[in-house]
Amino acid sequence: MKTFIPKHLQEGLFNLTLPLWPLNITISQLFILAAGTAISLMIWNWLVKKWVDRLVALIFVLPIFLVFIIVAFFKFSELKLIPFISKMISTYFLNDTIKYQVNYYKIDPLEIALKKLKWNERKELIEVKDWKLDKEKVSKLNTFID
Repeated sequence: MKTFIPKHLQEGLFNLTLPLWPLNITISQLFILAAGTAISLMIWNWLVKKWVDRLVALIFVLPIFLVFIIVAFFKFSELKLIPFISKMISTYFLNDTIKYQVNYYKIDPLEIALKKLKWNERKELIEVKDWKLDKEKVSKLNTFID
């Protein structure tokens, strides 16, 4: 499931990387993290204003923020999340599965050759003739011998 993208055809400015101490974060990953942080903080702030404890608000908001982190840093065999999901959909739902081996009865070539020989053989009919001798014909033949 590897895709090949030529080096001269990259995503433009979204492929720029910012080195943060252990990570190299692209601008698109940074936008996803910023959106996740903004949404999480909006929900956390709304819950805290509704007199919900801060720890409970954090427990509600943390899975949302983790989803955005997973989306931002997802990489499976050089595929990011959206191309990976589209590849899975096209592989398992849209395309028919390809069977490279189908169990079927294999015809023996020797059997085919024998059948061809039998097909081309001449059929010889052997007829057994009854010997019926006419007495008149035998008497005519005897006249020639005498």
